[in-house]
Amino acid sequence: MKKYIKKHKGIAVLFMIAGVLNALIGVFSSYTMQYVTEIVANGKKDRIKEMFLMVIILAVGLALIYLFYMYAKNKFSMKVICDIRQDLFQSILNRDMTGYYKQNTSYYTSLYHNDLQVVETTLLAYFILVVQLEEIVFSLAYAFVQNVVLCILLIVVGIVGLAVPIMTQQILQKSNIEQMDEAAKHNTLINDDFRGFEVIKNYQIEENVVGQYAQENIRFGKKKFTSQFVQGVVGGITMDVQLTLQLLIVIISGIMVLYGKVSISFLTVAIALSSSVIGSMSTFIESLIQIKSGTPICQKVMEEIGEQKKEETGDGINFQNLISMENVSFSYPQAEHMTLNNINITFEKGKRYAVVGGSGSGKSTLTKLVLGYYNNYQGQIRFDDMDMHAISEKSVMEQVAVIPQNVYVFEDTLRNNITLFDPYTEEEVDMAVKKAGLDGVVQRLEMGLETVLKEGGSNLSGGEKQRISIARAFLHHRKLWVLDEATSSLDNKMAYQVEKAVLDIPGITVIMITHHYNRSNLEKCDAIVVLEQGNIVEQGTFEKLMAADGKFCRLYKMGNQ
Repeated sequence: MKKYIKKHKGIAVLFMIAGVLNALIGVFSSYTMQYVTEIVANGKKDRIKEMFLMVIILAVGLALIYLFYMYAKNKFSMKVICDIRQDLFQSILNRDMTGYYKQNTSYYTSLYHNDLQVVETTLLAYFILVVQLEEIVFSLAYAFVQNVVLCILLIVVGIVGLAVPIMTQQILQKSNIEQMDEAAKHNTLINDDFRGFEVIKNYQIEENVVGQYAQENIRFGKKKFTSQFVQGVVGGITMDVQLTLQLLIVIISGIMVLYGKVSISFLTVAIALSSSVIGSMSTFIESLIQIKSGTPICQKVMEEIGEQKKEETGDGINFQNLISMENVSFSYPQAEHMTLNNINITFEKGKRYAVVGGSGSGKSTLTKLVLGYYNNYQGQIRFDDMDMHAISEKSVMEQVAVIPQNVYVFEDTLRNNITLFDPYTEEEVDMAVKKAGLDGVVQRLEMGLETVLKEGGSNLSGGEKQRISIARAFLHHRKLWVLDEATSSLDNKMAYQVEKAVLDIPGITVIMITHHYNRSNLEKCDAIVVLEQGNIVEQGTFEKLMAADGKFCRLYKMGNQ
């Protein structure tokens, strides 16, 4: 956090200056009340104009200083939080695959929607704390000039006010952390349900999903209520103590006036200063509570920003001959069984491979290991003669085009979604569009390639979005194409067209995970790999596997019923 404050120290200094001026105008307000009281008490009618002039000066000063203070405060907050957001986003995207998949997307969303809001509030709380401390110091200094007893009474008020939050800080931190954790779970459930909207409607399970959400909503509401209630109780007790002490100050000051120890204007000053100190102390304590409860969240965000991308220590590769997996086994953390068992397979350059099997058989895991997403496997994976552990992630990514089930489509032009902002020529883009079969889509859209796609590509069909992935791969000249269940959400006709478009591309290597058993496309594959419970149970050409009348044959017949 310190580096962000240091980076914007100029606006931070302005913020502090505004705080000093705010404190001084508070003292001037107390002086003005004393001055007006003396004029009235002494019956000095000739000084009425001076009285009004003082009030006008005070009002104008308050307005100008408040505007300056709010400008400095919001400008500082905007600049620092903007930098933190940027660094957090960059830190997440800079991670390797293993580092990124330590958390789910809802966790990262919660960081932005919930945790950063706490960071902003906590950051401002530090500065507000200093500003209120300045106001307290100036008020005490003015009280000391007026009367030592008054100054001592105000100090006692401050000490007692601080005692409550200090004694309750652990309770506050615990309740706030529990609320943030429950908020993350709440976000996860919402994201899952909204992503599954189509399935929910299709299977008519709205009532079940709403019931599940209702339970989580109650849990989240209870945690939020508990956190706010704890803060409210601490604040209420503090306020009650401070108000009692303020009344005691007024009573003692009143007694001093009755016994002729001080003038009537002193009572006015006592009321004004006690009100100022109590108000500043109340805000001071609120800021202190926010700092105590928000510090763990700030530390969490700073740790996420500090999560550095591992340096690229591996060598570069240029896929020339084959990719081999020798005795490869793998399991996910906390998994009860191996996801892949003793896998031995070779993918030769320029050939086509289909990977099939039931759900949970290990198909996607196999391709992710080939792509270098995970490095905690047993056995050996080689690109040509190089061990995967010795190859840099960047180098692998430069060889591969991944066409996933859920295509990354963002709210921008179709052109930028295809080029991903790289400066390709018009001829190169047109060629990729034609090869991917997107030329009909471009002609249909009124603005062609300059058409702005909606969020998630909602103004395109599933097949059209998949063709965007194909066009991207063409433009980037990738040697190995991996279709990671790319057609699983498409109907048979569209899935056939997308898979055919890839399989017909000359000169590339294809690893295609598919649930669609289209004979024409499968016959184009040099080998079909059949997985079951993490084991390769069959592999060979379409004709060979059909003749064997084994697992693949059964899957093929079921897929074409």
